[in-house]
Amino acid sequence: MKKTLKTKVIINYIPSHLISLLKNQSSVHQSFISQLKLPSGFKNPTQFFVFRGILYNMIGYDPYQSFDYAGIKSLITGVLSDFYNFKIEGYVNQQNLESNKIFCIFRSFYPEYNKVFDSKEPIKLSQLTELEHFHNLVILVLLFDLELTIKTVSETIFFDKGLLLDLKQERVILQKNLSGGIRVSLSRNRLILINRLYIGFDTEYQCVDSQTNELLCYTTASMGECLLKIRCDSVDFSLKDGRVFLPRTASMITTGINLIRFLKNKKDEEVNDLKKRLIQDPSLCVMTLKNNDFVFRIKTFDFHKIKTSYIDLTKNPKNYSFVGLLNMVLDSHDLDNSHFTGLTRDLNPTIKHECTLISHFTTADVSLFHDFEGIKTQFSVLSKSFLTLDKFLTYKK
Repeated sequence: MKKTLKTKVIINYIPSHLISLLKNQSSVHQSFISQLKLPSGFKNPTQFFVFRGILYNMIGYDPYQSFDYAGIKSLITGVLSDFYNFKIEGYVNQQNLESNKIFCIFRSFYPEYNKVFDSKEPIKLSQLTELEHFHNLVILVLLFDLELTIKTVSETIFFDKGLLLDLKQERVILQKNLSGGIRVSLSRNRLILINRLYIGFDTEYQCVDSQTNELLCYTTASMGECLLKIRCDSVDFSLKDGRVFLPRTASMITTGINLIRFLKNKKDEEVNDLKKRLIQDPSLCVMTLKNNDFVFRIKTFDFHKIKTSYIDLTKNPKNYSFVGLLNMVLDSHDLDNSHFTGLTRDLNPTIKHECTLISHFTTADVSLFHDFEGIKTQFSVLSKSFLTLDKFLTYKK
């Protein structure tokens, strides 16, 4: 008997007329978008809503309805059960994956990936990346509607705190399904106010014998400054291996992130306006980092603000300790960050305190700390010098 060759058929669940219909519903899109009251500088999100409309139509939901608690829970369950149907067999079954109707949206939007699941051809890294970011896009669509529901529910006068807490827990679960870079882009604060101290210190001691030193004193010179760091608004598309590949879905993913950040009141437009003003400020030094973050600091430097101290250790050598040194300097410094706090007060910047200790002979100065035994494991050693350039020590007063 002759064997009959079985031809695999890729099922396309998206009729071309439905795609065309949704793409041409510009008035409906604009009506829905106008209800969100997006800022004037927001890029046109129509393509994102076309994708969202196709996705929701396929599983029987009106993409232009507003979702309540029960509705959003049902929507998320419905989309994810269809999206993850390839797990039914307990492993990634190729036939299930290939016929997955939500993945068919991907192949309908980008026909060059029609054979992405064909076992006859090896899957390329770029194709795997595209699928990963398509997965991110589907989760972002759900997160957008979840965030919209949370915002609506929390604005009602008599809202159920239990239901609101449950929706926020649903947010956490969805975010865990995102790639790391996309997840960070959703929630990170773009403004960081850095209070930075620089402390130079030096010890004086006499050698009693070949194994013993007697501390006499130590001196410090310290100065402080305030920096404002504004992170860029670009999206990190890198995956677990660290490689960055700009996917075809990049613009829709970026739109989804921006929409969610807008609903979470991250004030990106206000931050961008602040950055433009600071760049034009002649009293500030501007530095652009490789990742397009900006760092601003005040140009003027007053040498009279350098504070020096002398500590006699002949009576109590235990006063020379890592904790004691930091306590003394932190107590004596009152950093003036009013120039930046006045500009960022309504933008809720993340506030960081950084302290840099500088010693010209760390082998002696650091090892003589009275509490050195308790902190020595937190230092690295390079060329017989103690340093922490590769990591930060955390100190809580």
